[in-house]
Amino acid sequence: MHTRRFLAGFLLLGVFVVGCVNRYEFVRPVQTVQHPVALAVIPFQGSPEVPASGQIVADIMVNQLYATGQFAIVSPELVASRLASHEGEALSPAELGRVAQAPFILTGRVIEYTYKAGLGETPAVAIAARLTDAATGMVLWSANSGSAGAADSLKEESLSGVSTRICQQMAVSLAQFFSENPSLARQKFALRR
Repeated sequence: MHTRRFLAGFLLLGVFVVGCVNRYEFVRPVQTVQHPVALAVIPFQGSPEVPASGQIVADIMVNQLYATGQFAIVSPELVASRLASHEGEALSPAELGRVAQAPFILTGRVIEYTYKAGLGETPAVAIAARLTDAATGMVLWSANSGSAGAADSLKEESLSGVSTRICQQMAVSLAQFFSENPSLARQKFALRR
């Protein structure tokens, strides 16, 4: 009898835990724009409290940009491997563009990535991002956004969930920027070797 109760309780706990996990999966939309914007997402600078937050948020940003169907994104692994040979160097936007092989470079910084104490632990995230034209070094688009999640027992959020929401808003804003500036979307990038 006790074994049945234990197994039922354990099973119920497993169902609860699985139900609380956020899962985001994207398949490129069937209809994409005729001229997808090629860009590279450079690993973001992490918050002082959580240095790895920069890489986490940059990965989330790549997924959200991909989900719009409007961007041709240089593989983050390829960008990281190409940048590794330049570690410690201050690269200009043109040099970043050559190394990453992209006409547009998205850089950013995680300003806040923490749980705030209160009635419960509330996740708080703040991100700054900027898109630079690699050929000219001009900043074309910039955004800052922050948000706190829910900490009540009915709707718990994680740092990842709040980060995803912010990055999704930024990706939509960036896609809108290119929709309003179609000549930029068709810009070609000549690799200089």
